[in-house]
Amino acid sequence: MVQPTKGPEAGGTSEADITSELESTKDTETLNKRYFELLDSLLNDQKNIAIKKYPELISAYKALEVYEVYFLAGGNWDEVGAIEFKKKMAKTIISKLVNGNDSSELQTPKEKKVGV
Repeated sequence: MVQPTKGPEAGGTSEADITSELESTKDTETLNKRYFELLDSLLNDQKNIAIKKYPELISAYKALEVYEVYFLAGGNWDEVGAIEFKKKMAKTIISKLVNGNDSSELQTPKEKKVGV
């Protein structure tokens, strides 16, 4: 006796659904990769070098400068707090640059440890 396979009508997954899901996953991976590249460049590269590699970072640098002038300069920050604040602002700016949404779905790149 041959058992019927589940089709789209019976609650199964159609080929179009699978294709759509794969494309969505690929798009998310592409956005995440772009996010990491831009964030890493914004935080670690010299400004001129980063802008040469990624011209879209011009607006990110301007936004980050505004945050630094109005929030960091006006507060009583220790060095660690200032660095963490700058990282959070950079993540927000790059996330909006990459996909226009907040960064809740994107993960932060792992920090490189320098000569331990």
